[in-house]
Amino acid sequence: MRNHPPAAAAFIRGFFADLESRGITAAVLHGWQNAFEDKPGDIDFALETAAFQKLVPQVHQWCVSQGWQLCQVLRHETTAAYCVCASVDHPEQVVALDACSDYRRNETVLLTAEELLERREPTPWGGMRLVEAMELRYRVAKAAVKKKNPEKSATEFARYSATARAEVTEWLKTRWGVHLEAWDAGAVAQALRELRGKTRNRPPLFALGSLARIGGRILHPSGLVIVADREPEWVEELERRCGNYFRRTRTAAFWQVGMVRDLVQSTAIFLPRRSGLALRLIPANCVLELNPSWDLAACVGAIATALAARCAKRNGLRAD
Repeated sequence: MRNHPPAAAAFIRGFFADLESRGITAAVLHGWQNAFEDKPGDIDFALETAAFQKLVPQVHQWCVSQGWQLCQVLRHETTAAYCVCASVDHPEQVVALDACSDYRRNETVLLTAEELLERREPTPWGGMRLVEAMELRYRVAKAAVKKKNPEKSATEFARYSATARAEVTEWLKTRWGVHLEAWDAGAVAQALRELRGKTRNRPPLFALGSLARIGGRILHPSGLVIVADREPEWVEELERRCGNYFRRTRTAAFWQVGMVRDLVQSTAIFLPRRSGLALRLIPANCVLELNPSWDLAACVGAIATALAARCAKRNGLRAD
């Protein structure tokens, strides 16, 4: 859970206002009610297909204009991009802009960008959001593919109007052949299982979009080996402070072959020393050795700077 300070909330709101000012059709998918002043998790949003292709430079430009930096772009589906942004002056302020055009899982499209964005409504803070029924449709689809707790999901879904629930019930039946008889936890659990089952087919091995995405993740890992020869408590605190830059973190006494997979899966790996031939063979921009004299704040800043430089090089981004 992230508790965004005011500067981060303003950064998020400004980003969506900037998209609208440029004529880019986008909408926050959920969690817009408190204007991101105290927003848990990531900022999920959808934008039109043409704009999605230019999203990374757009996010980078917004970061530069606000004194922030784009540190990571993680791609786990062909029409999704998880953009990790951080304040330059306060690098522990991290915002993840989690974008999609079509919402898909294993290349099964659950909701197209056109469906998501067909009906939008303005928010009180200036951006746009989905209409209620489409937001619920997205929440149901996400709960299915993310294996959300059905009891908690049923409680969340109950907050939506009967009209919105009726529209989603009809969508599940006509689009997916899933019959949601009621909105209690048991019925929701069954419907989510059935919908999830529709997305279990893996994409063809040689599907060009998937092949390029998977190849990019392997050739350009988003994880980082962080060499920090410090006390375990100090490393644990550093791990906590910079964890939002990665999908996961781990510590180890030495490099292991299986950690290559961790690097591909956007893991921060903390090691006490840089040793072994295998570690020397991984990409240089996937290893960062911290100066023992640096304090925690300086180390977080160094990690953010290293990630931003790597991200800029990989995506052909310019400082201006």
